[in-house]
Amino acid sequence: MSSDASFGATAYAAPYIYVPCSNGLYVFTQSGSTLSTAWNQLPGIFTGPPIVAGGDVWTLAGGSLYGFNATTGTQIVNVSVSGPDSHFQSPATGGGLIFVPGASSLQAFNLVQGCTTAGLTASSTAPRMADECLMSQRTPWRNLHEG
Repeated sequence: MSSDASFGATAYAAPYIYVPCSNGLYVFTQSGSTLSTAWNQLPGIFTGPPIVAGGDVWTLAGGSLYGFNATTGTQIVNVSVSGPDSHFQSPATGGGLIFVPGASSLQAFNLVQGCTTAGLTASSTAPRMADECLMSQRTPWRNLHEG
């Protein structure tokens, strides 16, 4: 296996192509037959197939769910997830949630748009959710946000 090999599906949200590699997540733009690197994250970590949801890009790598600003690559979320770490696991999205496969469970995270910061915490009795928007700190639930 080459250190710059790509494994799994890619994601696309104009004008970016998100590629999971054995040495990080790489993002390219295309002009004609030329690809140019827009940004890359998680150097040295095998990343799973990414998805684009809520205006951000999401991938599983090294036992964590990562969220990045889809345009700039700024990391907005990093949460440890349970279950085996497979190079081909991918998060999924629907109904305002991001789903992550576990060993014998399916973890769900709320995706809330319009926040300015985020982080994630675990909950054993309810779906896991990331930090809520700073402007609505009254509830204990935490939500993913758009970066």
